[in-house]
Amino acid sequence: MPPWSASCAPPVLELRGSRRLGLAWATWCLALATALALGCDLPWPLRLAAAAIPLCLLRPGWRWLADAPALQALRWLPDGRWQARQGGQWGYVKLRPPRRLGPLLWLCGSSAAGPFALILDAAGMEPNPMRLLQARVRWPIPTREAGGQKG
Repeated sequence: MPPWSASCAPPVLELRGSRRLGLAWATWCLALATALALGCDLPWPLRLAAAAIPLCLLRPGWRWLADAPALQALRWLPDGRWQARQGGQWGYVKLRPPRRLGPLLWLCGSSAAGPFALILDAAGMEPNPMRLLQARVRWPIPTREAGGQKG
């Protein structure tokens, strides 16, 4: 059972794209294209064709990681169910167990509109709803030792 009463408004996690992930994707695509164009022993037409592949993947990856996702918000209801806002309307979603990717949280699930996948970056999210989400999915919140000293 969530740590708030049914009379309280459920926490809403507003979803935004992660510019940091988009920049990492773009850097990886450009580095791979450069390495394929300059670092292999193929004829120039084949090098350029190989370098074009990651360049073609740059924009779709950026759209998926950095632009606003199709789901605009997630809401955790007091009865433990999840709702997502898509196109201005709320609908129930079923989340699969989340996956932790370092400082990122990968949520997959299904809604009335079909399956979805979200990569949540804690750096670009509101702190209070993100803490509630971290507690809900049992994701440990990193702690810092006082003064940076061990022990």
